[in-house]
Amino acid sequence: MKDKIYYKDAVKEVSFKKDPITSLCYETIRENGQLLIFVNTRRSAEALAKKLAKNNFSEIDIKFSNTSFGKLLESCARRGVAFHHAGLAREDRKKVEKYFKENKLKVLTATPTLAAGVNLPARRVIIRDYRRYSNLGYRRIPVLEIKQMMGRAGRPKYDKEGEALLIAKNEEEKEMLFEDYINKETERITSKIANPGIMRTHILALIASNYVSNEETLKSFLERSFYSFQYNLSKIYDRILEIVDFLEENDLIKDYTATLFGKRVSYLYIDPKTAIIFRNALKDEMTPFGILHTITSTPDLESLYLRRGEFDEYDSIVLEKGEEFLLEVPDYWYEPDKYEFFLSRVKTASLFYDWMEEVDEEEIFKKYKIYPGDFYRLLGEGIAKSLK
Repeated sequence: MKDKIYYKDAVKEVSFKKDPITSLCYETIRENGQLLIFVNTRRSAEALAKKLAKNNFSEIDIKFSNTSFGKLLESCARRGVAFHHAGLAREDRKKVEKYFKENKLKVLTATPTLAAGVNLPARRVIIRDYRRYSNLGYRRIPVLEIKQMMGRAGRPKYDKEGEALLIAKNEEEKEMLFEDYINKETERITSKIANPGIMRTHILALIASNYVSNEETLKSFLERSFYSFQYNLSKIYDRILEIVDFLEENDLIKDYTATLFGKRVSYLYIDPKTAIIFRNALKDEMTPFGILHTITSTPDLESLYLRRGEFDEYDSIVLEKGEEFLLEVPDYWYEPDKYEFFLSRVKTASLFYDWMEEVDEEEIFKKYKIYPGDFYRLLGEGIAKSLK
């Protein structure tokens, strides 16, 4: 596959004096273009940007946040290169987007999330990785995501055309990429309303807004939904009735009329389960850590992953703060999986508590191995839930 670019109906001979990606960078920048390079992980985006920054594509002095990631961005940006992913602090992401749009940054490495959420076109798009790691090992990225990345090729007002390239290492891989990505239709979009959390929230909203008043009108509404158009509503109808029973049993509705509690929960647009957890946890005497742990134990908030070797650290916190927890502590001997999940919530509460105690944020990033962007997003969600 060396020194050639394959199109559907043509082959272009190229001269790669360096590795293919670096050579394509030089070629594109010589023609006053920019490159957007997609990789499968945040670390890969950072590592590739660092590698490409050994070349002097352009010179620009940009000040980023005073974090380890901000300093790495400054170092790369001096050579016209940057990286972008959801783990960056918002101010850093916005600066990267601004200077790339202004054509001051020439090369941008990114994860696929950029293709879905940010409009940053480039003359040439390179998709280095078409697989990413999941709980089931390495899996192929869906065709729809790959084509979203390809759709970033071509800058309006600047380019007559754009070019999107996938990297193949051999003939067999090249044929596979043509067959499974370039020539293939995207997967169909599917309804997500069957998700229990989404279903609970929407059914309560329909009742609280007086849009439905009985089982018949609820069924009539759902029969006109996207889910019903794609599938047979009867497949989940029993689950729908179970959710109605759940809302009634927990005093959110009564006879298809929202209670005051139900109306408030719907107005706040939170998962009814979150509201029930809060209500049941309330006590006359509560400590900050106990409240924080309750907030982190709701389905609306992600928890930090409990890493190998951290069990003893957070198990000792459970022993130390046992009386402070507002929720029942699972028994490790009888429910080990539940207890480990409980510890992950304890870890998340500990992060919030450290921030509340004004521990230096850079220290928090290192201690909890969390990216700034993830930290601020988690913090924002936690504060929003507590204020509600």
